[in-house]
Amino acid sequence: GSCTNKYMYAGINDYYYSCTCRNGYSGIRCQTSPTTINPSGARIVSDGTRERPYCSFSTMCSWTSSDQAECATKLCQASGYVGGTYVSASHDLCGSTDVTSEIAWHWRLDTDEYIQFAHARETRVTADCFASVQTTTQVTYPCTSSPCL
Repeated sequence: GSCTNKYMYAGINDYYYSCTCRNGYSGIRCQTSPTTINPSGARIVSDGTRERPYCSFSTMCSWTSSDQAECATKLCQASGYVGGTYVSASHDLCGSTDVTSEIAWHWRLDTDEYIQFAHARETRVTADCFASVQTTTQVTYPCTSSPCL
C-alpha cells in the first residue's frame, strides 16, 4: 500500500495521513492486521444441554440474521468455543416448534441469558464454531510519502 502526507489547514497548520492499506490491513497507518479464524473448530447442533442450548425467547420474538448469528455465537460459547457462524435452524423461531417443551437449556434472545426451563417455542441451531481468533498488530511507523508498512 502507499501513504502520503496531506496538508490541511484547520485554524492551525496540521498534517493528516491518507493511506491505502494492503491485504486486509486497516487503521490510519495500516497498523492493524486482518483477523483470521483458526480453522480448528467444529460444527455444533443444539440439543438442549448446558453445552448445547436451544435458542428461544421470553416475550418478544425476532428471527433476523442478527438473531441467528447471536444464537450461533452463544451456542458455540456454551460449547467452549470462542465464537461461531450460523449455518441453519430447525425452523423459524417465531413459528411453530419441533423441538420439545421439556426442561432444557436455552439462550434467550430477548433477555440475553442462558436459562434452564420448559418452553414450547425454541429452535435447534447448527453453527460452525471456531476455537480461537488470531490477531496480530503490525508495528506502526510514522507515515511518509514512501509506502506504508
